[in-house]
Amino acid sequence: MARRRGVEIILDNGRSFELKRTYRIEDQEEAGGALMAELFTRQYLTNDRVLCWLRVYNTHRQADSYLYLKENDQPKYITNFNISPKTSISTVQVRHRGGDWTGSLAVNPGETVDVRLEGESLQKARFHFEDLAVVPSDSSVRTEAAVVYRVQVPLTIDKRRITIFNAGQPTGFALTVREFQRPHPLDFVAVNFGEGPRVLNRLNGPVLYSRVISDVVFSFNPNGIDTETQLYGKQYLTFDIRTQNAKGELLELRTLDNVVVCPGDNSVRAAFYQDKLCQVGSLSLNNVLNARKTYDLDDWSTIIITVRHTPSQYSDPGFTQKLELVLKRRLKFDIDVSFPGGLLTKYRGESSYTSFGGISLAMLGQLSFYHPEKINRLRPYKVGAGFVALNAFDLSKGGNRDLGIVVLGSVYPTRREAKLTFPLYLGGGYLLSTRRPFFLLGPGIGLRL
Repeated sequence: MARRRGVEIILDNGRSFELKRTYRIEDQEEAGGALMAELFTRQYLTNDRVLCWLRVYNTHRQADSYLYLKENDQPKYITNFNISPKTSISTVQVRHRGGDWTGSLAVNPGETVDVRLEGESLQKARFHFEDLAVVPSDSSVRTEAAVVYRVQVPLTIDKRRITIFNAGQPTGFALTVREFQRPHPLDFVAVNFGEGPRVLNRLNGPVLYSRVISDVVFSFNPNGIDTETQLYGKQYLTFDIRTQNAKGELLELRTLDNVVVCPGDNSVRAAFYQDKLCQVGSLSLNNVLNARKTYDLDDWSTIIITVRHTPSQYSDPGFTQKLELVLKRRLKFDIDVSFPGGLLTKYRGESSYTSFGGISLAMLGQLSFYHPEKINRLRPYKVGAGFVALNAFDLSKGGNRDLGIVVLGSVYPTRREAKLTFPLYLGGGYLLSTRRPFFLLGPGIGLRL
């Protein structure tokens, strides 16, 4: 349409042109040159000027050659000007700091990016980006085929699309504003299992807890995510929960996916993070567990919770923190049955111990003591009270059998794999038949089921 209608122009020294005549504009003085444009003279104006129509048919740059106005293949005038196609954009690319050029036009608030536009006749275009400031840069490029701009996205930008204009007209291309979504260290997550909230990533190694765990509660600090200079955006977390008994056998396994923690009001982007999926309040472990609640777990059971960033939500590796809670106990009470043999006994009023006795039967309620720094490891000694049947298996008529109430201390081997043990007893008590106190010392045979 533009070639047929032409462009209206005014030429100086117009009286030298004939009206209502078409002049050819070619790229060489000799006949047969390529047709660059046609000039049709329409009307004389004042001040020795003429109104013309200029219809262009080819492209031309001033550096290529001069142009000649011809009448009947004879050059009449010489001129030179640029003839270029209408500015058009074919592709737009974005390069983030430290990255490569990408076709994704997503930018983040507060970010400085390079934008490259490719197409035709770009050197004469007047581009500008809606609400963005162009930053002067030594790496700026401006040619007919490509231009590069460095632009600064404001932190407080309130648009989702940034239109690219040329001379005030939309080009059909736009940058999209996308909130930052980067993994933040897990110091904004706190856990409370009975001693008040504690920052999650400061808990290293197993935590031995000697009281009943009524619940494990996770709380979140939204104001600990974004700062004035660093934006991280929404945090997508996954909780892997595992409970096991003292033998390491699995009790329950649960997973919570995509727990979303949004930055708080201290963030300049707080208004843009609003989402009904954002976690409000704390997260209770007992609301997740079905098989056995935390307060119903046996001694030395273990709660293992792994908190990590959901990988599918991030392009960068996220953070992972493991919490291992062990239900520590200081004492253990058991009813033990053992068979002391070869006991040395000393009765009140006698000056020496009797000879070694036969096999006895002992039933004791005993207190065992756990090592304070090891998991489920007993000390090698016990203290207990109960009954001892001295020489219980001596069935002869003259057998020295008797039943006594005793308080005993015993020393046990600490090997876990041992089923048959040989403890050493030391203590005293009161014989019920002869009604006199006594002391005893000797080994025994213990069977661990």
